[in-house]
Amino acid sequence: MFEIYQRLVEELSAGRPAVLAAIIRQDGSSPRSAGTKCLICQDGALVGSIGGGILEASVARQAMAMMGGDHALLMTFQLNGRELAGLDMICGGNLDVLIQGFRPDRGLSGGVLKALVSMFRKGGQCLLVTGPLPESGKESRVGLLLFQKDGGMVGSAEHRQTLEAWLIDQVDDLLALKGARIVSVGAERHRFLVEPQYSSPTVIVFGAGHISVKLAPLLSLVGFKVVVVDDRSEFAQAARFPQAEALVVCDFVKSFDRLAFTPETFVVIVTRGHLHDKVVLGQALRRPSRYIGMIGSRHKRDMIFRALLQEGVSEERIKQVHSPIGLDIGAETPEEIAVSIVAEMIRVRAEGLPRIKNWTV
Repeated sequence: MFEIYQRLVEELSAGRPAVLAAIIRQDGSSPRSAGTKCLICQDGALVGSIGGGILEASVARQAMAMMGGDHALLMTFQLNGRELAGLDMICGGNLDVLIQGFRPDRGLSGGVLKALVSMFRKGGQCLLVTGPLPESGKESRVGLLLFQKDGGMVGSAEHRQTLEAWLIDQVDDLLALKGARIVSVGAERHRFLVEPQYSSPTVIVFGAGHISVKLAPLLSLVGFKVVVVDDRSEFAQAARFPQAEALVVCDFVKSFDRLAFTPETFVVIVTRGHLHDKVVLGQALRRPSRYIGMIGSRHKRDMIFRALLQEGVSEERIKQVHSPIGLDIGAETPEEIAVSIVAEMIRVRAEGLPRIKNWTV
C-alpha cells in the first residue's frame, strides 16, 4: 500500500493528475478483497492491482475518462451469471469500486497523502477516511481525512464535526479492523469508507547465513522491513543484504540493547547453531512481538523449550513460538525454506492471530 500512496504523492508533486481505484465492498467470491487498490497514472501506467482481467481494464478506462478531475465515482460489478461470463473471470460475487480523481492543485488531499506516506516511513498507525461516498453509478466530490489515535486529524470532509466525534469514540475498534469498512455516521447516516493504515512491520532476522540471504529479498518484496543481526561482520554485509533497513553486527545478547521491539515486531531465528538459537529465543520471549519463528528439528526445538521452561519462561509464551518455522510445504532448499517462512508470516500478518503449533511439555 505504501508504494501506491508514495507514487500518488510523486505524481501530484510533479504536477500530474492521477486516479485511485479501490475495492470498498466485496460479497461472495471476487478477485481481491475490500481495501485493495490500484493507481492509474496520467500516462496509463498502473501501480498495484484490483484483480486484473476485464474488470481492471474496465475500471482503468473509466479512470482515464476521469483523469484531471477531482470527483469520485462508485461502480458496482455483479460477477455472476451472464456478467461473470462477459468479464471472462472464474470468480463470482459482487463488489463496489470507488474511483477517485486527484488533482495537483487540491492542497487539502495532498496534505493528507503526504502525512500518510510520512506515517508509513516513520512507523505508526492511523485511520484513512473517505466520504461521504457517492451513490452507485453517480459522481460526487468526496473528502479525505487522516485520523490518529490521539485525536489529531488532517484533511477535510463534509460533516467533519459529527464524523470526528464518532471517530474518537470508535477509534480503538476501527484500528483493530482487518481491511476497509463502510460505516454510517450521524442521524442522516452518511456513508464513509474507513481504512486502518499501518506502517510496514519490522522483521528482525537473527543469523546472516544462507537461508537469510534468500529470506531477506522475499520479505522486502511482500512489504516487511528487514533488520539482520549476526556477530560475524563477514556475513552481515550490505552486499549480501541490499534489502535490509539495517544490519547489526554484534554479539547476539548485546544486540537486544540496540533493537526496538513492539507488539508488531516479527522475529526470525536462523542462527548457525542451537546454542545461539536458545540464547536469542530466550531474549526474544521476554520482549513484545507479533511473531517468533525458530528454525530446526522438533527434537532441537523440544530441547530448547524445556531448557527455557527451567529458566522461568512460561509455557504459554513458549507455545506461541512457530517451530519448526514456516508452513509445511516439504521445503528442503534454502530458497524453499525461505518461501515457507514468508508464507507463514504473511498468514500471521493477515489474520492478526498466531497459529500455535502443537507442542506439549
